[in-house]
Amino acid sequence: MNLKNASDHNKSKAELLSDLSDLRQRISEFEAPAAQNKQAETERDFLLAAEREQRLRAETLAEVTLALTSQMSHVAVLDEILRQVQRIVPYSAANIMLLEDNTLRCARWQGYEAFHSEEFISTLVQGLTDFYSAAEAVRSRKPVVIPYTAQDSRWVILKKTAWIKSQLSMPICLGEQVLGLFQIDSDTPGKFSTKDTELLTPLANAAAIALENARLYEQAQLELAERQQAEQALQERHKFEALITTISTNFINMTIDRIDDGINQALQLIGEFVGADYSYVFLLSENRATISNTHYWHAAGVKGLIEELQDLPVASFPWMRTK
Repeated sequence: MNLKNASDHNKSKAELLSDLSDLRQRISEFEAPAAQNKQAETERDFLLAAEREQRLRAETLAEVTLALTSQMSHVAVLDEILRQVQRIVPYSAANIMLLEDNTLRCARWQGYEAFHSEEFISTLVQGLTDFYSAAEAVRSRKPVVIPYTAQDSRWVILKKTAWIKSQLSMPICLGEQVLGLFQIDSDTPGKFSTKDTELLTPLANAAAIALENARLYEQAQLELAERQQAEQALQERHKFEALITTISTNFINMTIDRIDDGINQALQLIGEFVGADYSYVFLLSENRATISNTHYWHAAGVKGLIEELQDLPVASFPWMRTK
């Protein structure tokens, strides 16, 4: 190769290298936006998924709140809490414990019959110091998760609940007051996590309001019933006083020859007032050995028995004799 050819060859090589460098630069320029676009698409997909999840949680919470607060019966609210918990965080079994004087009493439960522990849970009454998870949830007013009971030294192993492998205890708080808690149990280790507590916290808040509403409603119903009973008793008393006044007035203005009719009329007024079928007067004999029916009244369709109720031995009627 002569000198000129070598020079031309080197020049061609340099040009090729330069062209390759330019190509790589242009490729990188195309790749950068593509990578940015891919990252942007990934971020967009993530944000859309987060937005969908947030919207679903908001819709679920709205439905849960409506379902809970629409219940007026205390028992109905408890059942609805368990149903909505199952909807948000599926469980094997769940119970609701209500707090009364530092004692938790199981008020409602679901699913324990499948593990042959329904009798145990249905009669469960425990002090706050008896079980760690419940006591800690009430004390701290925060949820407590036990991912794996077999690895938690604080878990109390009982024969009837040995099947429980993971548990979540969620307090039901109305302001600073703890009304109780609901516990969800699973026979699978690691079933519950802190994410579940985040999902259940709004439900627990709604449950507290629903329970308080049900308590106030039932209290109002009880007070209304008591007031109605008091009003009815007062009306009955007024009617009774009017009855006594009527009978007394009749006797005051009555002539001697009409006394028997007056007694029968009084028996009728008394019988009709108390809703009886038969009212009557017995008189003792002079020696107090026998009694006889002297006056009576009976409702329509009821046979009179005055003939059969004569000269009856007092000893045969110990209750009447005592009176």
